[in-house]
Amino acid sequence: MTYGIIKNRGFTIFEKKLPVTQGQLIAQLMDNTRDLVHFYSSKIEEEHWMTRPEMNGVQMNSTLWTMAHLAWAQNFLILKGCSARDLGRDWMELFAIRKEMPADEHVPAISEIRLALDDIHKAAVEVVSALSEEELAEPNNLDAKFKRGNTKLQIISHHLRHEGCHIGHLGWLAKTFGAKTV
Repeated sequence: MTYGIIKNRGFTIFEKKLPVTQGQLIAQLMDNTRDLVHFYSSKIEEEHWMTRPEMNGVQMNSTLWTMAHLAWAQNFLILKGCSARDLGRDWMELFAIRKEMPADEHVPAISEIRLALDDIHKAAVEVVSALSEEELAEPNNLDAKFKRGNTKLQIISHHLRHEGCHIGHLGWLAKTFGAKTV
């Protein structure tokens, strides 16, 4: 096993294995980003997962909606956008972009959302890890266009930005419900 040293903000971090390809490095970033999703969501008691706080008269998304949306997004952007894989669940389209919180009878169990998040993330990391630099430069399968192009690299970059935005939302929700996050 190879060990490497990564310097980050003055700290030395020891990694078990240094990424050797761009795809592997990006997959590691995806994994680190997902760790924050789990960190903040673990601070929110399940009794609060359906709560939609209001701010300045605007009702915000719930933890449940956000977590289900992240499962939908990673399946859509990474699995469908960069491969032929699809691990979507019947309920996922209810949490697609611009969708409102569905009626209670259509909401999946929290355990099902967590399972979907984990299954999809594992597959997404495998897909991205296996992409060569040439494949990263290919057009994404959804023909999604971004400021810097329509490549698989750009759809993966969008996925990372998107997940980061929702991590901030989860952190805000955790604080709203009284959780200590720092």
